[in-house]
Amino acid sequence: MKFIKIKDLLLVLSSALLLALSFPKFNLQFLAWFAFVPFFLALDGKKLIERCLCGFIFGATFFSIVLYWMFNISVPGMILLVIIMSSYSLIFSVLMPFSYRKKIFSVLIVASIWCVTEFLRSMLFSGFPWALLGYSQHLNIPLIQISDITGVYGVSFIIICVNFCIFRFIKKDKLNKVHAIVTLVLLLVFLFYGHSKVREDEKGSKELGVAVIQGNIPQHLKWDDAFKTRIIDTYANLSKDALKFSPKLIIWPETSVPGILQFEKDMGDSLKALAMKNQTNFLLGTIREENDNYYNSAALLSKEGEIVKNYDKIHLVPFGEYIPFESYFTSLRNSIDKPIGNYSKGRDYTIFRIDVQHTKDFRSSIVKEISFFKFGCLICYEDIFPGLVRQFVLKGASFVVNITNDAWFGKTAAPYQHMQASVFRAVENRVPVIRAANTGVSCFISDKGLIINRVFENGSDIFVEGFCVNRIKVKNKRHSFYTRYGDVFIVFCFIMMLLPFLPRKKVT
Repeated sequence: MKFIKIKDLLLVLSSALLLALSFPKFNLQFLAWFAFVPFFLALDGKKLIERCLCGFIFGATFFSIVLYWMFNISVPGMILLVIIMSSYSLIFSVLMPFSYRKKIFSVLIVASIWCVTEFLRSMLFSGFPWALLGYSQHLNIPLIQISDITGVYGVSFIIICVNFCIFRFIKKDKLNKVHAIVTLVLLLVFLFYGHSKVREDEKGSKELGVAVIQGNIPQHLKWDDAFKTRIIDTYANLSKDALKFSPKLIIWPETSVPGILQFEKDMGDSLKALAMKNQTNFLLGTIREENDNYYNSAALLSKEGEIVKNYDKIHLVPFGEYIPFESYFTSLRNSIDKPIGNYSKGRDYTIFRIDVQHTKDFRSSIVKEISFFKFGCLICYEDIFPGLVRQFVLKGASFVVNITNDAWFGKTAAPYQHMQASVFRAVENRVPVIRAANTGVSCFISDKGLIINRVFENGSDIFVEGFCVNRIKVKNKRHSFYTRYGDVFIVFCFIMMLLPFLPRKKVT
């Protein structure tokens, strides 16, 4: 290529490939710890145009591999998304050399620049915090515990620090020992903190029996009226099987009700009867209509057979559930070859509440007690947004539910990549996360990020029909640092990123 040498191109491509292999389905998480080294070598000493090309090619290659499943949804959409995502690695490539102005801090500055670019792509243009670097370590339980302070970005930070140290050792930098000591101390602190959190006991927790239902309804049948009865029967029969284990809450996935529940009298009556007969609460994914507006919603059907509360999805999928600025581009909908919803945005961070009555022996007497449980519900990909999940916990949720329909993605790595985000939301906020997905992955995640149970049939956890019941442990405790203060760590990273641009003191 004219502006990039073949050697540098191969270095960039190898970095992108190594990093992609650290994500599902490969899950070779150890590769992330040195995946950036070839990329850093390619950037070293290069002119601006070369760095821009290296950064863009790195991003385009990585995201093309990781987001390959987007081909099942929209090829133009995937191309546009890859271009947007690649612009952030381009920005990183432009800013990285400035870190050398403060050589002694350069390892921290480089890591900070990466974290700021990740934060920006989590926020700008509706945000798409998918496959963040820290997510590659979702199975490294001790390391990810730091997320309850730093969010996922703290894990990204330490990975970049290690990569940069290896790079500087290869370049035989004079300060490589200083950088290595700083990085090693940080890593040991992260791991020590993580191990101490993992060992914390579960005293003071209340238990709640919950069932998740995975209907495995093919996407092309979900809205076919001819299959409406079959769909409801599938979920109802699975729920009846789950009820044998006496759960107090049964969760159906996103839009599992094939219609608008409030207008489906026969369907609603059968569900109410099921709830009342078994004295069990149901959380149902449905469409809701109000004042000619349609919402992607979750409805809580109480054990008394009443819809007590609804949550309307707040963060809609652009070009999936709505078209941005459609009033200005009226013909855009007709020019897109995929069906696009016309949903309205929810406004409230709804907190659901259920009560569970149980009895226990106390001084030879039978005492009845009632425990109350509050939870928030995230629909579809809302769980990939840390700030959104944090708001539900701040408002009183002691556990979080994610109902989703990942059938669009097919039998790809996408459902597993989606699940990675849920692991971090659990750790960040120190609350259990429960996932109910139409085609999987439906599972229970502890407040330490452990996947403790999942729907698993015929050797697979996706595109299978089944249910899973688990007793989650809910604690009444103080909010985590991250829940209380949010992305304070990113403020630190932003300050570190600006450090090379501060004026130097003049020597007189």
